[in-house]
Amino acid sequence: MPKRLLLFLFCALVSPHVLAQQVSVREGTSRFSWPGPNEITSANGLDKEEVRELVQSLQADQFIKVQVGEFRFVALEPGEVWLVATTDYSGRNFFFSLSLVKPTDQAGSFRYAAVSSHGPHVLGREIVDLDGDGSLEILTKEPATDYQGAETVPLYWIAVAKLTGGELQDRSADFPKFYLGEYLPSLNLLEGAAQDETEAAIEHAAAVAFLRFRMEREVFDKPLAGLAEALSWATASSRQLQILAVRTLEDIEDPGADRGLERLTSSKDQLVARRAQTAREAKRQRQ
Repeated sequence: MPKRLLLFLFCALVSPHVLAQQVSVREGTSRFSWPGPNEITSANGLDKEEVRELVQSLQADQFIKVQVGEFRFVALEPGEVWLVATTDYSGRNFFFSLSLVKPTDQAGSFRYAAVSSHGPHVLGREIVDLDGDGSLEILTKEPATDYQGAETVPLYWIAVAKLTGGELQDRSADFPKFYLGEYLPSLNLLEGAAQDETEAAIEHAAAVAFLRFRMEREVFDKPLAGLAEALSWATASSRQLQILAVRTLEDIEDPGADRGLERLTSSKDQLVARRAQTAREAKRQRQ
C-alpha cells in the first residue's frame, strides 16, 4: 500500500499549474548561521521563531504576518542546503504554502520561492528523492474539489516539483513510475470508497476520475483524456460537477473543450459562470 500517497489523499478536509515558480533574490535577515550538508540534523532543531523571522523578512509586504508550521533544511540541489518551511499568511494556521530559502554569496541576500501546496503537511514524506539521483523532489498538493467545510472530499492532485536552472518547475511528466506505483493505486482504492447513487457518491467518483484524467494528460501524454466526461459533467445540476468540468476543459486544447467552456459561462450557477469565464480568459492568454 502506498502510504505516502494515502497520507496525502486522506488526512485533510480541505487554479491548476501552480508550479514553474521563478526563484527570486531578496534582502532578508537571519539570526542563525546557515548549515552545511553535514550540519542539517542539528539545524533542523533550530527554534521555529528564528526560521519564522527569516521568512518574514523576505516578504514583499511586511504588514502580512507569516506563520511557520514545519521546516526542514534539505539538499534540494547537490551540495546546496535549502530551507523548506510550511507557511500561513491568513492567521488561521492553514499552511497552504511552501517557502524555499537559501542564502546567496552576498550577506543579507537570499534566494527565495513560494509555491502553493495544501496542508496538512509532513515534510519528511513530501521532500523525497523519487529517482535516486541525489537531488530531492517536492510533492505538492492541490485539492480536487472546492472547500465545503466538513463535507469536503479529501482528494488531491499530487505534482512533482524540482529546482532546475533557478526555477521550481513542475516535473511530474518525468516520474511515470511514481504515478503508476503510488498515485494510481491510491486513486483505485479511493474509487471504490463510495458505491451508492447519492449525489455525494457521484461527486466523489467524478473527483477521482478528474484526478485520473489529469494524470493521463500531464504524465502520460493523453491530451484529450477526460474531455467526454467533462462535457457530461457540464450538463449536471451539481455545482461540484460543473466546476470539475470547468477545470478539465480549461486544461484541454480542443475546439470541443472551448465550446463546452463557453456554454458554462452561461450557467445558472453564477459561481460556475464566473469560474468558466476566468478559465476562458486563462486559455486565451496561453495561446
